[in-house]
This record gives sequence, C-alpha cells and structure tokens, in this order.
Amino acid sequence: MERNLAEAVALSDLTAAHTPALTDGQAASSCPCRQGAASTSVTMASCRATPADVFFDYCEDIKCANIGDAIIESQGRILDVTATLRNVCPGKRVAVGITLMEVDPNGTSHPRGIKTLLVPAQGGMACVDVQLPSARFILPEEDSATIPHSNSTCSNQRHFTVRVDAHYADVTGVPCS
Repeated sequence: MERNLAEAVALSDLTAAHTPALTDGQAASSCPCRQGAASTSVTMASCRATPADVFFDYCEDIKCANIGDAIIESQGRILDVTATLRNVCPGKRVAVGITLMEVDPNGTSHPRGIKTLLVPAQGGMACVDVQLPSARFILPEEDSATIPHSNSTCSNQRHFTVRVDAHYADVTGVPCS
C-alpha cells in the first residue's frame, strides 16, 4: 500500500521508553507495536514541537507514533474536585457553585476559578446523597501566587482552598410576602 508520508516519516519500532512495561510471563510480542503494527518516527527540526501526520489505512486498528523529543513548556497543574451533596430532597434541583482560591505565602487569597452546575431533581420518596461530577480546574504556573514566579511545576509549592456552595433551585409552596 502506498504511504503518504514515505519521504518525511520513517517506520520503526518504538523505543523501550515508549513501550508498556511487561508483567511476568508476558511476551514482548503481546504489545501491539511489537506485533507488526506500524510505528511512526519523526525527527524534530527545531526546538518547537511540530505536528506529525499519522495516517491509518483502511481496516488498520492500531498504530504507534513516536514523534521524537518533546520540549516541556507552558507547565501547569490540573485539579479535579469531587464532592457529595448529602440528604438531597427528592423532586428538587440543586444549584451548585465551586470556587477555587490560591493562597499566597502572606495568606492572601487570589481567585483562580469558578464552576457552576445544576443537579437534576432526584426521584423517589426519601432524601439521597448525590455524587457531583468532577470539576476540573486548569492552573498555569504563570498564574502562580508564589513569588518568585517559575514556569516549572518542580520549583513551587502551591496552596489552594476549594469551597462548594449549594442551594435548592426549586421552591415548593408560596414565598413569604
């Protein structure tokens, strides 16, 4: 079959660093890349990562791509927050707000994000606990409250506070006048 990248991309096996660890009794041939699946290797021409084209042929399910060296830039952290709402009344929706603050070394809080969601009404006749879906916060190192600023996640410890607020979005009865 003709390869669209024949001049720019050389096919090769993955290096050991890109091969999944094998457990006792597992043969190297159990890795899809070692069973004859095409593997793509691209030489980077500059310090900036450049995209590598990878094409799948018809009915080809697995392909391993080794795009060479990658430069670590634009570092940051990701915080996934989960929470459980306790004793949610049936038939009522719940509005939820999650706020994230970063605390600097002087104890001053800096806002870093907010997530809001509306939890659907729960069925049944009794109150239930409701697990909220994970709320993801992206935290670039450039926005760190730690002084001096560093673009490396290895040089700064960061302190955050997370707050979850919730209230019923549906009201039963007539509001007081």
